[in-house]
Amino acid sequence: MKRSISRRMSVIFLMLGAIFLINTVMSAVTSDQVRLSSELMSDSFLPIEQTRTAFKDTRHQIELEVDKQQTSKYQTY
Repeated sequence: MKRSISRRMSVIFLMLGAIFLINTVMSAVTSDQVRLSSELMSDSFLPIEQTRTAFKDTRHQIELEVDKQQTSKYQTY
């Protein structure tokens, strides 16, 4: 009876150990993948954001020039 219980406990401990090791390895792989994908996203997002701000500044200058031309056209001296 004691051998049967000790075998069952040994099998359960081996299975739990294997599950723990698999979980640890998978967690490390997943962590590396998440880090890599976040770096790729940030590397592609930063140039897009810089381009967007450059266009925004240019558009703002164009709007100011258009407003300046419209106000000078309608002014009477």
